[in-house]
Amino acid sequence: AGLVDTANVGQLGRDALGGMGVAIAAQYSLTKLFNDPLLRVTTSLVAATSHGEEIETTSAVLLLALLLGACQALAFGVGASAVIRNMGVHEGSAMLGPAAAYLKIRAFG
Repeated sequence: AGLVDTANVGQLGRDALGGMGVAIAAQYSLTKLFNDPLLRVTTSLVAATSHGEEIETTSAVLLLALLLGACQALAFGVGASAVIRNMGVHEGSAMLGPAAAYLKIRAFG
């Protein structure tokens, strides 16, 4: 998150700011989990491609990236509350609502 995001959310209170921190940690963790293997696979595919297979390989890599991106958006958008709870925020916590809302916004924008 940028400095402007932090400053604006900080004006909403410490629960919102804490929820933002949890949401960013959750997004970073799950994105890192998916993106590292994707980077390794796509780099290997592109490096092993011969001159005539460039379009097929590029299409396969883009399709894989789109599928993983859609899965991440779905996980962060629809399952935001579950993701935040799995990060250790309890059901009755005042941070749960702001954290889930911030994660949903970051998932789609």
